[in-house]
Formats: sequence, C-alpha cells, structure tokens
Amino acid sequence: MADQPPEKPEDETPSDEVTPPSTEAPMPAPPAAPPPAEGAAPAEAFSAAGGDGAGVKPAEERDLWTGRTSWKHYYGKGILWGVCALVVLIGSIWATSNVESWQGEDGRPGWFWWVLAVVILGSGSFLVIKFAWSIFSVRYRLTTQRLFVERGILSRTTDQTELIRVDDVSVKQGLVDRLVNAGDVQILSTDVSDQTITLVGVEAPDKIAEHIRQNMRQLRQKSLFVEHL
Repeated sequence: MADQPPEKPEDETPSDEVTPPSTEAPMPAPPAAPPPAEGAAPAEAFSAAGGDGAGVKPAEERDLWTGRTSWKHYYGKGILWGVCALVVLIGSIWATSNVESWQGEDGRPGWFWWVLAVVILGSGSFLVIKFAWSIFSVRYRLTTQRLFVERGILSRTTDQTELIRVDDVSVKQGLVDRLVNAGDVQILSTDVSDQTITLVGVEAPDKIAEHIRQNMRQLRQKSLFVEHL
C-alpha cells in the first residue's frame, strides 16, 4: 500500500496577515497663528497673539474719573478778548474827535457809545455761549476697562473705546493751560471708529493720562497671562 501525502488542515490560516493600506487621507493639523508683522503697533501685535481682551472680567470694571472740559481751558481766550476790547475802546476814544458822537444834545451818551457797547458786549456774550456749549455738550467717563465719550445736550450719542486697544497717550498744554493745570489728552488707538480721541481742556490732564496708561498695561498683562495658561 503506497504512502499517501498528509492531509492539509482545513482551518489553517497564515500566521502573518498583511493589512492593506488605508485609503483615507490623514487629518491636517490646524494652522498656527501667524506671528505679528515686524513694526506692527503694540495693540495689533497683542491682538495677533490672541490677547484682545481675553480673560478680562467685566465685573471688575469700576469708574475712575468723570468730567467735562474745564472753564480754566478758556481763560486764555477770555484774557485775549479782554485785551482786544480794551484796545478797541482806548483806540476809539483817541481817534474820535467828533464830540457830538460821544454826547447827545441832552447830555446822554451818543450813538457811538451805543454801537461800541453792542459790539463789545455782543462779542463777549457770543464767546460765553460758545464756551458753555462746548463744556456741557460733551461728557467724559473713564473706567478701568473703557473710555466713554458722551456728546449732545437734548439728544445723546455715546462712543466707547476699550483701553486694551490704546496705543499711545499724550498731553498737550498751552501757556495758560500749564498755569491753571488744564489741557488736552490725545489718545491713539486701533479702534476702527475712533482711532484718535481728544479729551479737550480737562483739568489735571497728566493724572488722567497716567490712569489710561496704567490700566491699559494691566489689561494687557491679565489677558496675556490667561491666554498662556
């Protein structure tokens, strides 16, 4: 009887199976945030780093200062008006030789006095009304996070600027402003609607500018700290 070859087991499977390669493309990694451009403004670089107000709690906001344009800001213009009015009065008296224009037949002031009085008092009243309108039509309010500018007397428009967007703060004072401690506070920001803001003729402008600088820096430090956690 011839030898028969051994039967092959039915359940025999290869020991090493080769898995076919997957046809699905791998998920791409999310793109990294682009670095800020060289020479970019501080607020733009800060925004590119993801720190545009992140981590700042609105509940921590509190008022720091509220005010308007000071009357002291117009002292210089008032003095200038007074000097001009005095020069006009003295010059008119010296240049006029017609006695009838100074005194009427009944001894009362003549027409020249009335015209001169109307010109001087009218111009003075116009300046006072103009100054009052400038003062009472604009109101400023500074908090630890924002600057509010309210315009109008009967109707009102309120603009607000985040201090975290402020790039630069400067103070402008004339000679009289320095004597009475008043002046303009000029603010440059990256806000689209209000890139340049001027607080006109406020009292103690150096103190207000320092408030803005300190709180702007604190907001940026807090936001950057939370973004890096």
